[in-house]
Amino acid sequence: MEDVLEKIKKAGNYSVQLWYGEGMGCDDLDIPQDKREIKCLFAPVGYIGEVKVLWIGPLKDFLSFDIETADIIRLPNPPPDDFIRKPIPGVYAWGTDQSIKSWQEKHPCNLRWQEDK
Repeated sequence: MEDVLEKIKKAGNYSVQLWYGEGMGCDDLDIPQDKREIKCLFAPVGYIGEVKVLWIGPLKDFLSFDIETADIIRLPNPPPDDFIRKPIPGVYAWGTDQSIKSWQEKHPCNLRWQEDK
């Protein structure tokens, strides 16, 4: 996991936050560690209006996550309430139109609007 987080930071991201196994209770202890949910939120450096990127999924998938090749779903800014309450595994980005455009010019990725999924 350290290698993935280090790669995210070296790609020019700051404020990297990680949540692992959030919301698990004692009745969930039979879920293997590599299948427990991870959320990783980070912000690419240098964009006025800020861009936020959120990865959601199990630990086993996070260990092979690569921001440079990820399929990223663009959310409205701010993300809708229903997404915040019940996020679906995937990679998401949001920010102002200009910050998203500038970020995508510097870091080409497979970015599409949420409705296009």
